Amino acid sequence: MRLIIAFILVLLVSAGGLSAGGFCFGQHRFLSDREFIDAVMQDLMKGRGSYSMHSIDGKTRTEISGISYASKDEFNRDNPDCCSIVSFDPPRDSGPQFTLLDYVRGNAAKLVKVKYKDRWTEDGQPKTQIVEDYRGLTNCGEVNHARDYWWK
Repeated sequence: MRLIIAFILVLLVSAGGLSAGGFCFGQHRFLSDREFIDAVMQDLMKGRGSYSMHSIDGKTRTEISGISYASKDEFNRDNPDCCSIVSFDPPRDSGPQFTLLDYVRGNAAKLVKVKYKDRWTEDGQPKTQIVEDYRGLTNCGEVNHARDYWWK
């Protein structure tokens, strides 16, 4: 019985260690830094979506529509050197703060610093703004949006 429990513990510790090291179990491999950066670029290329904003008194409404990038080439042309992998030690107010549990669960494989041109229309008028931010990625290269509000 002790041997079975010891074996299960070894398996759990090994799996947790692989996950904390960035192993993607879904793809049975480690992703490259290029794959993580490409995943962030794909996410940024989508734009912000469309929504309406109402004034506090409810009398005015502003229509916002994100302008997505048509291709990776267009995104790269407008945002050269947009993304770089950085250490997980950003200043407390400028990046996500991950816990040990985030690493073990595979929710904190890489941290990417981004600087890109956000494009949208506001009541039909085109607008742009340079955004500097961080994006955290899971071990399988998914942008971790669940933590977005903690990052700002």
